[in-house]
Amino acid sequence: MDQNSQSPHECPVPFHGGLVPLHGGLPDQDPGRFYEGLRRRWGPIAPVELGPGVGAWLVMGYQEVLELVWNERAFSSDARRWNSITEGFLPEDSPLLAVLGWRPALNRLDDQAHRRQRRAVTETLNGIDLRRLRSVARQQAEALVDGWATDRTADLVSQYARPLVWSAFRMLVGLPRSEERRLGALLGSIAGGAHDAARAEAELTGMLHRLVAAKREVPGPDLTSWLLAHSAP
Repeated sequence: MDQNSQSPHECPVPFHGGLVPLHGGLPDQDPGRFYEGLRRRWGPIAPVELGPGVGAWLVMGYQEVLELVWNERAFSSDARRWNSITEGFLPEDSPLLAVLGWRPALNRLDDQAHRRQRRAVTETLNGIDLRRLRSVARQQAEALVDGWATDRTADLVSQYARPLVWSAFRMLVGLPRSEERRLGALLGSIAGGAHDAARAEAELTGMLHRLVAAKREVPGPDLTSWLLAHSAP
């Protein structure tokens, strides 16, 4: 959130007590029950702790999320304007920086820079062959389910939802199939705020840089090639 905002919703930083920890694996044990408990206690916005000593507001209400998304003047996407970073509450070695740190990416930009990238991404996504994507997703889903036959049991998140998403993402951006498992592991480390999140982010960035270089040389029917060819700089 923009530290100069006069919005009445701006939260005090640092927080002092009463925070619900989102780290330590507690939300992963039973996510539905965990977040429903937050809603019952706090309503659509809850005070949480992303990591030791790092407080934030967790926004869970649909209308409240819309306000965050559309009120660009009050709520910045640019991490360089966030209190936790500008006032030093987020340590430089925190694994949270892999997710929260600034980068010149669509979801970390405001104003014209954001709109320029959003136009390119939106127009590029419109080029996806939905029929082919549906067919590939169905094939992958069936293959995953068939793989459960031996054990006759499966974890629907780790053995179905995540690998299905990583498979579709890999195909859409044009990564080789051999990178799929590693891609999932890296994204999991980053999103989960693991202790090696910074290393995982660096490895993922390297993977994507190699992909971009390869698609500059030999474009293909994928999002990476289409973005490279888009008129937006």
